[in-house]
Amino acid sequence: MTDQVPSESRATPVRGDVARRVTRWVRLLAMFGFILPFLTVSCMGQDVVSPSGVELAFGLDTEVSPEFDELVDETGGIATEVEPEVLIALALTAGAAVFGFGRAWKVATLLSLGAAGVLLYWWTQVVADIPGEVALLVDVSIGIGLWMVWIMLLTSTGIDIFANVRDLIQEQVT
Repeated sequence: MTDQVPSESRATPVRGDVARRVTRWVRLLAMFGFILPFLTVSCMGQDVVSPSGVELAFGLDTEVSPEFDELVDETGGIATEVEPEVLIALALTAGAAVFGFGRAWKVATLLSLGAAGVLLYWWTQVVADIPGEVALLVDVSIGIGLWMVWIMLLTSTGIDIFANVRDLIQEQVT
């Protein structure tokens, strides 16, 4: 006769619960933050340009305010350079969303945290690269897209950590 533990007494972590289902959609929502303005560059109080995360990640032309037409090239925008950190963050966020829907929670959590960290590093570099004399005239501020991505990624990470700790406690109790 085999010793089998009744299924009621086995410690099984809660899977597929509400918290984990929410994180899937929160990460997907973070992806949409990349199509919104990531930063705004203004000169003497007037907005000059507000590139989205996608424009920064892929070096696409960015639309310029009409007051600053002299900055526009023949394509009708400012050609931006590829920002590798934003591209990496976009890839990590996409990976987190995919792994989250694939129920690889820990991988999705690490990718979300990595994407948020890369974006924080990028933002500090953007601010640090503004020369002192230019900083008197030019203001670079965080756009709604970057805020949205940060908040969504950190929210999903916090929920996942909470769910993992809850599962560990539940395993210890039962």
